[in-house]
Amino acid sequence: MIFTGTSFQLGVDVYLSDRALISPYLHYFEADALQGVHKLGTFTLLYQRNFGVGIPKRFYMAAGLALQYRYDERYYWYGYQDRLLTLPAYRLGYRIHLRKMVICPELSATGPYIYNRGKSTELFTLPSVGVRVFRGETNRRL
Repeated sequence: MIFTGTSFQLGVDVYLSDRALISPYLHYFEADALQGVHKLGTFTLLYQRNFGVGIPKRFYMAAGLALQYRYDERYYWYGYQDRLLTLPAYRLGYRIHLRKMVICPELSATGPYIYNRGKSTELFTLPSVGVRVFRGETNRRL
């Protein structure tokens, strides 16, 4: 099944250098469907690399691990499923610098998840398209 809806993400960027950072964050998604409820809570730890020449380094890519709690309640199953997964995680984005803020459109995803003894695969368990917004940075932190 595919669920769509609004999700929320809260995290921190810890800079290691001008081009590299560690980014831990929490991501929550919940969807009510005709057949039931679907909830995902994900803690992710990413290593991010900023690319570009000179200042600013606008394009970035990140990879890491995610710990994902997943809860599904389907009325036609007369029950629920919950599971805790460890998955690879990815992020791809671009920085747009405005006067006092930075806006970053980005794509995030976790997965793949293989189940049914290798017979079934979810390519992405939580694909996400979003925008990160934060206060403007000095030239050193790009």
